[in-house]
Amino acid sequence: MIERERQSRLMMFRGLTRMEGRLLTLIENQGSANPDKVASLQKTLREVRKEKATAELRLSRFAPGIQIEPLEVPVMDPLQLAAQ
Repeated sequence: MIERERQSRLMMFRGLTRMEGRLLTLIENQGSANPDKVASLQKTLREVRKEKATAELRLSRFAPGIQIEPLEVPVMDPLQLAAQ
């Protein structure tokens, strides 16, 4: 199950990487001739990059050597917080 999930996330990441490259090519080919189209492509590129970053973070939990630990937050007495 874990390997299948890792493979699925890896395929998603690779697909988003291809989309990013294709969008960059389309933006470059449009140049300044069609600013509305370029703006639309750039918006899509931002969305793809955001999804790609999320996919990369999700995939990173399967990378060897990475240890994710909860943050250590000091416990404070509610009375001390009220006094501040």
